[in-house]
Amino acid sequence: MADKKDYLRREPASGQSHPVGTVSATMSDIFVSYASQDRARVQPLVHALEQRGWLVWWDRTIAAGQRWDHVIEAALKEARCVIVVWTRISVESEWVVNEAAEARRRGVLIPVLLDDVEMPLEFKRLQTANLIAWSGDASGPGFNELAHAVAKFVAKDPTRVHSEATKPAVRARTSWLAPLRANRKRALLFGALVLAGIAGYSIFYGSHSGLLRSLTGTTDVRAVSRTEAQSADTPFPVELRIPVKVTLDQNESAYFCVALPAEEIRVVLDMKTAAYANLQSSLSILDRDGAVFQTNAIYFNETDISYRKVAYFTLKKPATMGFKVTNFNGKGDFWLTVSRKSNLSFVHLYGGGVPTRIALGEGKTGPLSERQDAYYVIALPKGEYKAIAELTNAQKQRYNIQGYFALLDQDGGNQQELIRFNEIDVSSRKAAGLTVKNDATFIFRFQNSGSADMNHLVRISRAEP
Repeated sequence: MADKKDYLRREPASGQSHPVGTVSATMSDIFVSYASQDRARVQPLVHALEQRGWLVWWDRTIAAGQRWDHVIEAALKEARCVIVVWTRISVESEWVVNEAAEARRRGVLIPVLLDDVEMPLEFKRLQTANLIAWSGDASGPGFNELAHAVAKFVAKDPTRVHSEATKPAVRARTSWLAPLRANRKRALLFGALVLAGIAGYSIFYGSHSGLLRSLTGTTDVRAVSRTEAQSADTPFPVELRIPVKVTLDQNESAYFCVALPAEEIRVVLDMKTAAYANLQSSLSILDRDGAVFQTNAIYFNETDISYRKVAYFTLKKPATMGFKVTNFNGKGDFWLTVSRKSNLSFVHLYGGGVPTRIALGEGKTGPLSERQDAYYVIALPKGEYKAIAELTNAQKQRYNIQGYFALLDQDGGNQQELIRFNEIDVSSRKAAGLTVKNDATFIFRFQNSGSADMNHLVRISRAEP
């Protein structure tokens, strides 16, 4: 873990018994031990673990009046398992070594390598998760091995969907804001099974019967300059269901506020750049005073041109809340839409796009220019299905075919890759199988990631017996 300087003390606001963001140490599934200088490298790992529904103790914010050493010791003892992140810096840290020793004594130690270093002698014989070449992909093989190791301590299945009671909770300043939810109760559950002769096999749950009926009309987008939303004291007011667009340079932030009703709220954030890049940004939820209530409620760390993420939370009484959007890398356009979850209208992609409807068994074809996406939507009853995706060079030339075919939830978030293209050929066709456990509506995203124009084909059909 980090040095003492890593553990910050915040004075609580008037009438506030705990700083916003403080989480009880006794609630954590995972305690992450790391060196303070590695914080930026550890953050993507923490977010990937939280996406699995686990509560991670790693933020070194200690409530005023508490001793940092007592709080950390309690967190270390109460955590169901301890991940120790070994790097060139942490192997020299006395704090990290001591915490690793305590975790090993308890039999809950999970070592992780981020650098190719020699661990201290007493830990060398332990099975270690190798994330040296990890790209941040929460479905990558290295991370999956780590997730299964965590699951041995926390749950039998690392891909389980948490019930409301076991989802990570945020300590609210008052009782009117319910815990933020990373995924709905009817969330997507992506397994790691494989069918012979098919690229992948996944299990999906979902619902949204009104989605297909809502893919009509146009969306008014309010363009906002950064100067109109440059601080927590002067946030730009947002209307429910009306997207706002802002362009942010690297390390710039924009602030927004919205009056919300007492019900479940949906927050949709789209990010898009001019070229393929590492999309790095976040959305934090602020209270009525502009103080951070939930850091990184939405967090981007994807290599892509564009991406959508969605968060949900519930208000127990009407309130005005704020949102802070921060861009960490390059220049990007952002679209923020806040709405009632009960409103089934689809939030248009990047301010204007909607998926194309596709019927079961229908083959949809069309051109895909370089770095272009095609989105499709389909309602699938419970059952077994097969997805076919094909890319063909538009000039009938042998070329590096690059792209992917992914599944998104009914709000266009929760993206999970089903098929990946990266071969030298004129044309490439691949298939993936999926099982739908409940009648549901799904969105598919087909991207040409290469530098040549392509034609594409997509078909969703029932799996053959």
